[in-house]
Amino acid sequence: NEMSHRLTELIGNGGFETGVLSPWTVVAGVAAVTTSQKAHSGNFTAIIGPSSAIQQVISEGLREDRVYRFSGALSDNGSGGIDTPENPTTVVTLQFIDDDGNVLETFTKTFNALTLPENQEGNYRVFNLLAESPEDTKGAIVTIVTTADGVGNNNIVVDDFSLIQENND
Repeated sequence: NEMSHRLTELIGNGGFETGVLSPWTVVAGVAAVTTSQKAHSGNFTAIIGPSSAIQQVISEGLREDRVYRFSGALSDNGSGGIDTPENPTTVVTLQFIDDDGNVLETFTKTFNALTLPENQEGNYRVFNLLAESPEDTKGAIVTIVTTADGVGNNNIVVDDFSLIQENND
C-alpha cells in the first residue's frame, strides 16, 4: 500500500499554528503571526509587511535527485478594497543547499501586484511547485519576500507553506 508511509513535512510551522513565527526568521522589515485575518486552515496566519522577508533554513531531511512539492497559500490583507486587492509584488523562493549552505539551485514563484485575492473574502491563491533537487542537496532555504510597490503599504497574508518529497523512493 503506497499510502502506508506518511510523507515527511520538511517545513516547520508552515501553517503558523504555534502562534509564533519560529522557526521562520524575519530577515527584513516586519512580520508577525496573527488571528486577525481569515486563515487558509487552522487559526493562525502570518502577516508580512511591505519591503519585508521571512525565511526558514531546513538543514536536514532533503536528498539529492528527488522531486519535492513546494506549496503555500497567500492573500492580500484587504486594505485595498474588496474589488481591488493591491498587494505588493511577492516573491517566494525555494533554494536547495549543500552541506556548507551554498545555494545549488533556486526555484521562484512571483505574485505581481493585483494578483492575490482579498483576505476579507477568505480567499487565497494557492501555489504548487514541483522542484527536483540537484546533486549534493542536503537542505533548503524557503524565503517569502515582499516589495514596496503595494498600494497603501499593504501587507500580505501567508499560510500553509509545505515542502514534501513527492514520492517515497
